[in-house]
Amino acid sequence: TDYKKLYRDVLAKLYTKHELEERDDYNDVIGESMESREACYTLLDMTGDGKAELIVYVWPGITSIYGVKDGKISLLFSTYMDTTCSILNDNTIVTGTRISNTAAPDRPVNAGVGFECYRYNQQTGKFEDYGGGEAINPESDEYNADDGQYYDNLMSKVVMETFEGANIPVTPENIAKIK
Repeated sequence: TDYKKLYRDVLAKLYTKHELEERDDYNDVIGESMESREACYTLLDMTGDGKAELIVYVWPGITSIYGVKDGKISLLFSTYMDTTCSILNDNTIVTGTRISNTAAPDRPVNAGVGFECYRYNQQTGKFEDYGGGEAINPESDEYNADDGQYYDNLMSKVVMETFEGANIPVTPENIAKIK
């Protein structure tokens, strides 16, 4: 199977029809307004099989990672709007969502980030959740030092944030360059 042709097909559909493969949530929320949102992509081996996966990023915070399974395109991982997606040096994925302050007015702010970690499972062919936590203001009553240290340790291993690393605009010219 020419997996790069399948990637070209995903990107061509995104460019021409404003639809993102296997992402009905994307199509419902953003599809119609796609012209105002520049989609970008990159290729990176995320599964350790020696073949690059297709990483697509569309503002505001929508990431989709595609691979090929049994000769067909497969959505390996996805995030939703306003979610950060960090790829670590061991191909672990860490997602983050903003936690708004819910502390009482007389208490320290408890805002921060809720995070989840995902690793690729060869048997299922998907990235699977293996834990997470909340990294919030250390002065908050709800602060968990273990979560904060764990998050800081994870973030020290980031090799790519998808909003920066998926930086090739989805255009006919760039799609044609995937060989």
